[in-house]
Amino acid sequence: MNAVLSDCNGLTEIATHSAVGKFLGGASGLRDEHNGRLERVPTFRIDDLPIEDLCLIQPDVEGHENSVLKGAESTIERFEPIILIENNLNNCAEVLTGSGHGHCFTRGGLSYWARPVDRDFVKSLNA
Repeated sequence: MNAVLSDCNGLTEIATHSAVGKFLGGASGLRDEHNGRLERVPTFRIDDLPIEDLCLIQPDVEGHENSVLKGAESTIERFEPIILIENNLNNCAEVLTGSGHGHCFTRGGLSYWARPVDRDFVKSLNA
């Protein structure tokens, strides 16, 4: 099943195939940048999922990270997970710092963010 994590529940369209019919897989996106086939899919907020324990969030959502994080605000507040985000500090910094997370380091295209209680541990991963 294809679905989209976002800041609201509903339906949206994603491009799943290129204009020549090639399956896009992880490169599928919300915009029809490929002029290919669109598929109507449900959108979900992380806050509405029945999560009982959570220590890490690593969304790989092709530029849609801010919306995913906004749809996870209560979950992030409740579980205080470590968050790994593709290297786009400017895009998500406001949401992440607003949740009490601080930037620890960036490696391999991923930015590591943590709450104060986990920062020393996360920073030690960069050794």
